[in-house]
Amino acid sequence: MELDGSFEMTKTGLINCIIKSLGLKQATIRETPAEHSALGSDKNGEPGVLMLNYKSIIGMLGYLDHTCPDIKFAVSQCARFSMLPRNLMKLQ
Repeated sequence: MELDGSFEMTKTGLINCIIKSLGLKQATIRETPAEHSALGSDKNGEPGVLMLNYKSIIGMLGYLDHTCPDIKFAVSQCARFSMLPRNLMKLQ
């Protein structure tokens, strides 16, 4: 707890686990604007080839978004495709 009575909610152990699971330990931090609209769906697209446990990572991010509300929309969009992930939809 801070001197002014406030406190910061962090889950550094979980964040480090997500970073390690995604192979991002050496990644550089960048501020990137996110899309504000829902992701499109390509029901006939090629199945995605996953090199990671997508559902597990979405679950960890879902737990994390309770204390990091700025990622809630992005996590919910990723979770929409957790049952049958496809390759990225090609934009025209």
